[in-house]
Amino acid sequence: MRARVLDYFRELDSLLAGIVEDAGAEATVVMASDHGFGPQVRTFFANTWLEQHGYLAWADGVGPRASESEVLGMGQVARHVYLLDWVRTRAYAAMPGGNGIHIVRASDAQPGGVTDDEYEPLRTRMIEELRSLTDPMSGEPVVAAVWRREEVFSGPYLDLAPDLTLELQDGGLMSILASETAVMPRPQPTGTHRPDGVFMARGPEVLRGVEAPALSILDVAPLILNSLGLPIPASMEGALSGDVLTAAAIERKPRWTGADQHQLEPVLAHAVPVLDEDEEIEILRRLQALGYVE
Repeated sequence: MRARVLDYFRELDSLLAGIVEDAGAEATVVMASDHGFGPQVRTFFANTWLEQHGYLAWADGVGPRASESEVLGMGQVARHVYLLDWVRTRAYAAMPGGNGIHIVRASDAQPGGVTDDEYEPLRTRMIEELRSLTDPMSGEPVVAAVWRREEVFSGPYLDLAPDLTLELQDGGLMSILASETAVMPRPQPTGTHRPDGVFMARGPEVLRGVEAPALSILDVAPLILNSLGLPIPASMEGALSGDVLTAAAIERKPRWTGADQHQLEPVLAHAVPVLDEDEEIEILRRLQALGYVE
């Protein structure tokens, strides 16, 4: 199996080499992943855990059960809101990809929700309970870290972010499905996301033969704008890295002020491809195959 895996990556390397060669020496080629990968050895059924602690109730009393073919609940995301008892539910996990727990706040529509006075004590209690959760098989902690909403999110849509965000000890994604137990070992480890991804670049303005220190994914967009000869909007959080680009490339490319950003709109409008109906159907089919849409 190891030999087959290595052969697979050698084949990918050869394809990448061909792309770079076809692009030519004057082209800047950037390869960046949105995340890395690693093994997940167990499944944390977050909604089952919330149910066991009295924070959640299913509308039918049992909830959608996990199966061998679907453990995380990607196919349940769209219909998830109809499966919960919103009179008794005070906290829930909405989707497996975000590892987030939302708290139902009290309102006219949700009179049984959590009041302002209850909110912070509830978050503190849930954090302590999650940190104390252990794998019944190995005895090790299931949750490596828990962040409050304001510790990791900001901006005008902060209220839509999860109230708590979890990092699991094995780096995995939690399930939104129901199960007999909140923590279940996987028969075989499965690949899952990791925060650290891959970044590589080559081009006339890219430093050669260097291994750059860790970059933020936010730094990729300014680098691409730079390589296209476009100014960088001042509102962009990313930066041009002197560990990747030459000093001359960084110095001669201006950043735009906020007032100038509207000038970028016609450039972007021209760059967006117009898809016909068949192309849109094909993109939708691929997204369905990945589990992003139903």
